[in-house]
Amino acid sequence: MSFNVIRNCIPLVLAVAVTLHSCSIKEDREVCPCWLTIQTVPGGGSQSEVCWYLWASDAVRQGVLDVLGDPSCTVEVPRETIRLVAVSGAEGLFTAEQGLMTEEGEQYPPVYYYSSVLDSRCESLRDTILLHKNHVCINIQDGNPTGSFRYRIVGNVCGFGPDGQILPGPFSSQAERSAGSFICRVPRQADGSLRLDVYQDSQLTRSFPLGEIIELSGFDWSAEDLEDIDLTLDYTATEVTFTVNGWQHKITFYYEF
Repeated sequence: MSFNVIRNCIPLVLAVAVTLHSCSIKEDREVCPCWLTIQTVPGGGSQSEVCWYLWASDAVRQGVLDVLGDPSCTVEVPRETIRLVAVSGAEGLFTAEQGLMTEEGEQYPPVYYYSSVLDSRCESLRDTILLHKNHVCINIQDGNPTGSFRYRIVGNVCGFGPDGQILPGPFSSQAERSAGSFICRVPRQADGSLRLDVYQDSQLTRSFPLGEIIELSGFDWSAEDLEDIDLTLDYTATEVTFTVNGWQHKITFYYEF
């Protein structure tokens, strides 16, 4: 076969390939698939990997994007309303069936989340994952020179469902000592039910309504990106004063330690 014949065959081969992978003009376009391109961008989460989940009527698809290496992929989806969810920082704790649930006693992960509802009744579609901070890091500073206090945060929210909605359930996590303070991550809250338990020499000394104090400070649990909380406990002979993120209206509980 001459070079000219081979050259003339190339357009024909390409045309056949396109025909095999797409609907013809005569076919009903409503039954043809839509090609959805999912991409992510750096920022919003400290993890390099982003796990994505796609809900459609025919199946639940999932995959992983590498923010720095391979930040996009294209999948075939039916022409309908579909839902895309992306999670980063959950270390395999999130599932398409239950969402993210934290066991009692476990530290809540530094999770970031994204969700969108897409209309795929078209030839092709693109969606960019923009992750949002879905955890709060509470930094407790107590100024206690003896270092004898320990803190545990207890609540009624253990995570969130696949749709991002708050998931009720028992939560309990001990704050970890770090650089002279105590750090504890908690999930997004639905109310002011968080409780701070104070231990001294392994004995529970006192419980405080931490959730109510945080709400009184004006903290917004419904924000798209949750802020961290700096909590200062000022101990004197018979009282403890809480200051939340520089909040000036302090609440004082009288108790002899």
